[in-house]
Formats: sequence, structure tokens, C-alpha cells
Amino acid sequence: MRRTPRPRRAQAIRKPHVSKLPIPTKAIQLGKMKESKKVIQEAVDFLNKDNKDERILVKIARNMGDALHSLMILKYYRSKYPKAKIAFLTQKSYASPFLLNTDISSSGLFLLPNNLTPQERLKLWPIIKNNKDIDHKIIPAINPFQAVHKSNAWSHPNIADQYLVNAGIKLEEVKDRRYIIKLSEQEKDWAVAFFKNKGINPNNCFILEYHSYSHPVMLKKSNFEELLRKLPQEVKGIAVAGEKEGLPAGYIDARGISWTQTVALANLVPKMVGCGSGITMLCAGAENQPKIFEVGVPESVTMKSCGYADSVSITGDLSIANIVNKFMGK
Repeated sequence: MRRTPRPRRAQAIRKPHVSKLPIPTKAIQLGKMKESKKVIQEAVDFLNKDNKDERILVKIARNMGDALHSLMILKYYRSKYPKAKIAFLTQKSYASPFLLNTDISSSGLFLLPNNLTPQERLKLWPIIKNNKDIDHKIIPAINPFQAVHKSNAWSHPNIADQYLVNAGIKLEEVKDRRYIIKLSEQEKDWAVAFFKNKGINPNNCFILEYHSYSHPVMLKKSNFEELLRKLPQEVKGIAVAGEKEGLPAGYIDARGISWTQTVALANLVPKMVGCGSGITMLCAGAENQPKIFEVGVPESVTMKSCGYADSVSITGDLSIANIVNKFMGK
């Protein structure tokens, strides 16, 4: 008796092997450098296309606070060379405060990859320095921060002076250091809706900056919580930070909002308490600038010493009682 042959089992289709290993760091670095060089060349091409006037390239990409120092530099060069073509190079994540900046030529904002290391940023300098198709090559952050990292000593009393000098600007030529970060109508409407949705009056609010990625903050989160408890009950605090930072108890959550949304909120509140980092500088750039209280911030980087705002510097006695008295104008 013949056996009926069994049907052959269908062979499993092999899927192509996909490595789950991360892309090597070296490959990522090479990719960022290649992209950076391409962006620089695009900026150079932009400056030279249909242009017989001054060609000015400004680059700051270290962090948001540093990038904002370029606003007074851009303002100065636009005033000195009204017809110049000005291009600005910064990191992609820092772009929003510069999108409506009229000191930068139209379409003159060029964005480098995020998270370039200090070594990578320094490698970009010779590429710009040796380019003969740029009249003014301005990278003001290189010299001061080499000095800061090594000895924490500057040749000028505050960081704004250092930036201006490193940008080739004589201090006596700068009469007004006030900068304004321009906002779209959509961003202004967002801020109005923020307070409406929370059911709070912006006139009773202050913005709190309680975290810094560039330097230690002198107060703990618990200290900021105590500060809010000691203020009158109608005063509301709005905590602005990265979305992963812990929220101080009692504060309204504004973590993770954009840079320009921070400026839009600052436009509507009367006060802000800062620790001298990027959010303080964003609030200083609000058209309706709030009164800024800087807690434990070195004099060399305060908004008042830089000429950006008439801020109140609270140092030495950092007790909550003293901060409350300063905040309430006592």
C-alpha cells in the first residue's frame, strides 16, 4: 500500500537582518561636521549672491543664552551697515527667537546641527576664518569661553562687554543694549489663551526660572516652593523649564514651552525670578519687559551689568525672607 506523501512544510521567509546596535558615535560626529560645512557654504553663497555691499557672518551656537547675546551684535552691525547682507549661524534648536529678526537679512538664518561639541564648534572656525568671500567674520564666543573654562577670568567686567569686544565693536559706540525678540500674532494669542485657560490674571503672576544647564543654581526646588508660600495668596508662579525637570509644588506648569512662548508669557506678566540662564535672557527680550529679580547670579552676567534690563540682583543674603522683601519692593 502506497503512503500518501506528506505536504512539505512551507519554509519561513527569512527577514533581512537589521542591526539593533546604535550608530557609532564617530559616524554621528562625522555626519554633523559634514552637515555643518554644507550649511556654512550655503551661508557664504547667500552672502555673495547678487550682492555688492558688506558681507557679514555672525555665528553663535554654544547655548541659548550665548545665542541671545548676538542680538545686540546683529543690531550694531545692521545700524553701521544698513545695506549689508547679514547671515546668522546658530544651532537648530535656538532658531525661534531669530525667525522674525530684521537685523538678519531676509532668508539669512542658517541652522547648524544640534549638540555640536566644543571641539566640533572650534573646528568650524578655520573654515569661516579662511574664507575670502566674507567681509566680517564674527564668532564672539570663542575667546571668552576659552578663558572662562580655563581660569574663569575675563578681560572685561561683564559678559556683554566681552562679547561686544570679541565681535570687533568698541564699547563706547554701543549706546543702547536693549534687545527685543519679535513675536508672531499667533504666539501673542497663545499667551493670552494660556492665562485664560488657567483662569488666572497675568497681572498677578510671575515667571520662575529654577534650572540652568550652564551653571549651578544657588537655591533648591524646595526654596522656590517656600518662596511661593511666603508671597501673598493671589500671586501665582509660572515655572518655565525643560519638560523633564521636576515641577516645584504650587507652581503653574509651563515646562516644555518654546523659547518664543516664554517671551510671549513675559510680555504679559509684571515680574520674573531668574537664576541668570537663558530664560532670564528671553524675558529680558520681551517688548513689555517684566521686572527681573536675579537670585544668586554673579554680577558679571546679570542683566543689569550687561545693560539688558534694570534687574534687581539678590546676592549674599539668599534667605527667603530677604527675597520676598525684594520681590515685594520693601
